[in-house]
Amino acid sequence: MTYYRNAYGISDQYLKYLIRHVLYLTQIKVSRLVLANSRYVTNLLKDLGVSVRVLYPPVRSREIIQSTSYIRRNNRERMIVTITRIAPGKQLETIPLIASKVKDAKFILVGSLNDKDYYMKLLRLKKVFNADNFTIIPNIDKTNLYALLGKALIYLHTARHEQFGIAVVETMAAGAIPIVHKSGGPWHDILEERGGLYGYSLALLKRLLRKLGI
Repeated sequence: MTYYRNAYGISDQYLKYLIRHVLYLTQIKVSRLVLANSRYVTNLLKDLGVSVRVLYPPVRSREIIQSTSYIRRNNRERMIVTITRIAPGKQLETIPLIASKVKDAKFILVGSLNDKDYYMKLLRLKKVFNADNFTIIPNIDKTNLYALLGKALIYLHTARHEQFGIAVVETMAAGAIPIVHKSGGPWHDILEERGGLYGYSLALLKRLLRKLGI
């Protein structure tokens, strides 16, 4: 790895990433049955010559519906929630920017904290954009998470090219309107590439906010 780092300027982390994915692709090509968690991933693998079947991941929809039903009847707030791993690659930097332009709504980011430096970066962006309506709650417990979901009006999913996006389905079970990037499993599989039916693309966020009077 030292050779590639010095000769081509490739980091060890990126080289390990490439090796892992080449080995992974080789393995699935010789497998008798390959399962993918979305049609989006299936189409990507088919382009590489791999025969794939779709098996969607299980979602705790019944549990979520039962846990949030007593909250959500009359307590919807102008709250926009994002649930994800708090780490680079999720495009979370866009949230404080959006929050700074939509002052009438609360923006709450919850999820497991995987990268403290990235967490501090988001806090700095909150100050830069003067987004006082943006809050981060790392490592939230299930009880408080369900309480948030029962009150949230919108779920904002900023990640691009997500393989499936199980959090999108979970928040839909709680009654929130999903807003997703027009890519990956959230758009192709969950929203079925149709804005306004089950949710909206991120490009239509302004239109949805106007409809909701926010």
